[in-house]
Amino acid sequence: MEFLQSQIGETCAFVLFLGQERLVVDFVRGSHPLSPYYDTWLKSPLHGSASGKLLLAWMQEAERAELLGPGPYPAHTAKTITSPEELEGDLKLVRQRGYAVAREDAYESLVALGVPLAFQRDAQPIGCLVISAASSSLGPEAEPKVSEQLRAATTLLMNGAPTMQVFRQWTARGIRRGSATLA
Repeated sequence: MEFLQSQIGETCAFVLFLGQERLVVDFVRGSHPLSPYYDTWLKSPLHGSASGKLLLAWMQEAERAELLGPGPYPAHTAKTITSPEELEGDLKLVRQRGYAVAREDAYESLVALGVPLAFQRDAQPIGCLVISAASSSLGPEAEPKVSEQLRAATTLLMNGAPTMQVFRQWTARGIRRGSATLA
């Protein structure tokens, strides 16, 4: 994560999905004086954050509807998606391109871009790597390059860190697939 942060210059976070919650395992602050800071449990709206969109994107539609409700969803900024139909379209785009963007969806002047952490044999991610920055320092034109840097880091992490197998067992997604049981 430190290498990733040094390459991009922005705050980088490793987020684990525990059921419907998002736990920040670790993060490295960006090099800017006003870099975003992460608390242990993410409270940003699921429909207005990169990590939340990644969590939602691979959920079954019924599970997603139960979690979010019928809509319209609360607006946190003028750019927050509030319509279930519009969110569904955004989540489809997330699945197609393999990364999520929340550009001023939850907080004015902030952007977050995230890539899922998933084992190749699993359909659902167990977490994500997220970059957070001021919107002015990470423009839309930079999104494809940053997503590739994040994707390379997730591949390295998933293939090179034995602890990822342990994290997989802790997540409810892993348990739901039958790969682990709780004692």
